[in-house]
Amino acid sequence: MHYQQSLFSVELYRGSDFVPIYDPTWNDTSSGMKLPECVRGQVSNATDATVPEHVHWVEEYWVKRSGKKHYYFRYCWTVARKKYRCHIPGGNSSNPLAIYRKQDIQAEILIGTDPIEIVAMINVFSTTS
Repeated sequence: MHYQQSLFSVELYRGSDFVPIYDPTWNDTSSGMKLPECVRGQVSNATDATVPEHVHWVEEYWVKRSGKKHYYFRYCWTVARKKYRCHIPGGNSSNPLAIYRKQDIQAEILIGTDPIEIVAMINVFSTTS
């Protein structure tokens, strides 16, 4: 039986006159680009700020009663990735009072009112209805 003593001949590689090729253009840094000092320096604004329409919004939803779908408006907001919802009183979505209150809440969202204040405003709607 024949046993293999080595995988390849080492002698071929020991005596070679291998000279690495050096290209000086790799050291040329005169392109005018400034390297970033750190990754944090690349952020142009605060990342903890979120877009207001992603924090709270008004949506239309439906409830099925007696085989019919009835549409209403509700106010939704998120806190720490948890979604909360609050019904906007005033009747179904075709009622002028409900439409007016929805538009009023959307205006509050656009000016940047906090969700807690908007929920308090909705609770005032509930007591005056």
